[in-house]
Amino acid sequence: MSPGEWTTVELRQVMHLNRAAVTVDRDQTYPNLGIYSFGRGVFPKPPISGSATSAPTLYRVQADQFIYSRLFAFEGAFAIVPPELDGSFVSNEYPTFDVDETQALPEFLRAAICQPRVWTDLRSQTVGMGHRRQRLHPDALLEYELPMPPVEEQRRVVDALHVANEAAAAAAREAAAARTLLASARERLMVPLDTTRLADLVVKIEAGKSPKALNRRPTLDERGVLKVSAIRAGEFRPAEAKAIVDATFFPPHAQIREGDVLISRANTRALVGATCRVNGSFANLCLSDKTLRLVVDPAAVDPGYIVHALASQVARDHIETHATGTSDSMKNITQASLLETEFRMSAGSTSKGGSRHGSMRFKRRCCELSVRSTRPPQCDSPSPTDSSRGSAVLRPSQS
Repeated sequence: MSPGEWTTVELRQVMHLNRAAVTVDRDQTYPNLGIYSFGRGVFPKPPISGSATSAPTLYRVQADQFIYSRLFAFEGAFAIVPPELDGSFVSNEYPTFDVDETQALPEFLRAAICQPRVWTDLRSQTVGMGHRRQRLHPDALLEYELPMPPVEEQRRVVDALHVANEAAAAAAREAAAARTLLASARERLMVPLDTTRLADLVVKIEAGKSPKALNRRPTLDERGVLKVSAIRAGEFRPAEAKAIVDATFFPPHAQIREGDVLISRANTRALVGATCRVNGSFANLCLSDKTLRLVVDPAAVDPGYIVHALASQVARDHIETHATGTSDSMKNITQASLLETEFRMSAGSTSKGGSRHGSMRFKRRCCELSVRSTRPPQCDSPSPTDSSRGSAVLRPSQS
């Protein structure tokens, strides 16, 4: 690379495949790791028992190696091996590469590759039958081209990302503490209130549909259908959606509208029944059959109160008890069971006007303790990220 200049290089110019094969011994166990999708790094997995695995060979990884999942490259399963997982073992599905640090810093390389636009480019290089069985071979990855600055500039970028990620981590801790405070205040404020049912406040429940969708987020000019992960307690995540083909028909009521009260009817035990309010316009997004809209009677209750009420402990106990499913990883709750959910509201109020007045007063008190429910940004790319779609592009320094 020329001093001070960004140069487009094939990845084979800055890293090479290096796999330390080890023959499996039935009497041994092998520390194991996995790779999160969407550029979120690696994690330790339960050890592999030599007597239980059918693989004749495993591969030892080293700290600072670049590693990826051949099967999940299309959704960003790329990472750098951290020092604490040095010496772990993986299967043939996880190729490892030594990085030439005279040409590229491992952390810069990770940041450069862990971008949605790069995953989209690499998706076209996968081979195999069936969408979820397509693999990215090492040779195809090594042929991919990236713009790279000199190492000194890479180091400045990595240092800046480290500072930003530290700030994001601190913000996450503050947000978690604020959510704990909010939950405590909510329970305390609800103690003296009367009990009511969701059915007494909801006019109807509306659902969307779940058509065949593309395994990526919609662009700004495409329609999308919500995933269940779009709904968290008190938080709407519009980026958690999948693109749908133009010809797909959705009924008009399935379109997301500002002010909607949304609830998930299917998710893990802890997340099924999570409720949020939509703030903003998202006309290109639609409800799926697992994400529901609660149409509340505005004369009876402030819609924002419903979000707090359904997050209360008494409501959560009902929802988690009545959710069905053999696995904790996917529970379902019927609309009938949701409508029977009880919670506390408006002490001593018998009229609809009194109920709404009480719920609005409660909501204002909770809002004094609330923080904006958005996830702290993950600063994994050297350039700004489009927060609505998660795309990012590396650009040369302008200084």
